Amino acid sequence: MSAIQLPDSVTSLPGRLSPSATERVPIAFAAGDGIGHEIAEAVQRILAASGAPLDIEPVTLGERAYLAGVPTGVPDDAWAAIRRSRALLKGPITTPQGGGYKSVNVTLRKSLGCSPTCARA
Repeated sequence: MSAIQLPDSVTSLPGRLSPSATERVPIAFAAGDGIGHEIAEAVQRILAASGAPLDIEPVTLGERAYLAGVPTGVPDDAWAAIRRSRALLKGPITTPQGGGYKSVNVTLRKSLGCSPTCARA
């Protein structure tokens, strides 16, 4: 199978990141829970192979945070990383059933003013 050739108009879009970009882009990265770690490893391999100039900062969200006593599932250091990088890539997040736990996904969306797939600058 041959590689798909994209027209120059697609590959030279303004603001497009390319392997030749010199500025690194910070991003908070939460692997998530369950199969999230397997997905996160694959995503990181894909991003590295693409040459994306990312500075990935791992953050803990969800089950591990709840078990560490963080009632929102989003520790303060994760909020700081998200605010610092202005970007979050996350895997599937578990919200424990019962016990009054708030959904991390809903907390993130409401706190950041985002839709489920938002991209805010």
